[in-house]
Amino acid sequence: MVITPLEIEGHGFKSKFRGLDPDEVKAFLSLIAEEFEKLVVANGKLQDETTELRERLGELRERERMLKETMLTAQKMSEEMKSEANKARDLILKEGEMKAEQLMGHAQQRASELESVIADLKMERDAVESALKSMLEQHLKLIEMRRDDEDLASRLRFMRKKQADGATHE
Repeated sequence: MVITPLEIEGHGFKSKFRGLDPDEVKAFLSLIAEEFEKLVVANGKLQDETTELRERLGELRERERMLKETMLTAQKMSEEMKSEANKARDLILKEGEMKAEQLMGHAQQRASELESVIADLKMERDAVESALKSMLEQHLKLIEMRRDDEDLASRLRFMRKKQADGATHE
């Protein structure tokens, strides 16, 4: 049963012989009614405050739930990003290794081709040197033959001149 301050203040008591002083009872009831009124107002405020705090608590719990979800989502995204980055890194490394192997293969093939070209050029050089040496030797022989011919021609002239001078002296 809910009692209001007005009911306390307006409550009547039966009088009996040598009963209570009615003014004193009324004053006391009035005092109780005022205190009860304060308590009712304070209780109302507390109920309002409790309702407000419950609503605020609900909002905070909802925010906390959203933050937890956001953190979980961010953590999952971070893990996915790390995983994707690792996959990309591995792919780049594999591609780099494949390109390096290709480059090494091309370089080895090119080195082999160049070694073959160098060997051919050395053979050509040796052939040119031999041909040049042979040609120089032939030219030297021709020069010697020309000198020998000139010496022979000079001797022949000298001998003809001597014969011609000896025939004139006779």
